[in-house]
Amino acid sequence: MSDEDGNTEEDKLEILAIEKSPASAGVEQKKKKLKKGVFNREWLKISEYQVFLKEYKFDSSQATCVVCNQQFSIHYRGKADIDNHMKTKKHEKNMKSYNVNQQLITDTIKPSKEKDEICAAEAVLVFHGVKHGHPYVAQQCLTDACKTIFSSSTVANHLSCGQTKSTSIALNVLAPY
Repeated sequence: MSDEDGNTEEDKLEILAIEKSPASAGVEQKKKKLKKGVFNREWLKISEYQVFLKEYKFDSSQATCVVCNQQFSIHYRGKADIDNHMKTKKHEKNMKSYNVNQQLITDTIKPSKEKDEICAAEAVLVFHGVKHGHPYVAQQCLTDACKTIFSSSTVANHLSCGQTKSTSIALNVLAPY
C-alpha cells in the first residue's frame, strides 16, 4: 500500500525513525551552539557590570562600556569577553577616574529645596506675565518689585528673571504644557 507520494508503510516508518534518531538531534544541537552570541540583559543586574555596561542598540553581538566610551564584541564568549574587557589597563585606569568623578559630582551637586523654590517662583512670575499679556521686558521690573516688597524672603532676594530668561522659560518650559 502506498500514499500519494509513492511512500510505502516501511518508508514512512524509516522517515519517522530518522526524524527521531539521536543522530539528527545532534545536528540541531550543533546549530544552537553555533548561534551568534548576543547581549544578555541579565548581565546588567550583576553589581560588577552595573557601573559601566550597556547594551549596544545597533548590534546585539556587541556591548558598550560607558567608562571607556567604546563598544566591544561579545560574539564569541559572551560574559568572558566582558570580563576580559574589565581586565584591560585602559578600563582599569578609566574606572579609577570615573569613580573619583562620580564621588566629586555627588558631593558637590546636592539637590537644593531653595533652588527649586526659586525656579518655581520665576516660572509663576513668567506665567502671570504671559497670562495677562505683559511684555517680557516688564519681567525685570516685576522681579525687582518682588525683591523690594518681600525683602525678608531668601527666595525673593535670589530671583533673577529678565527678558531673556523670561522668554526662555515661556517657550521651553511653559509652552509645551
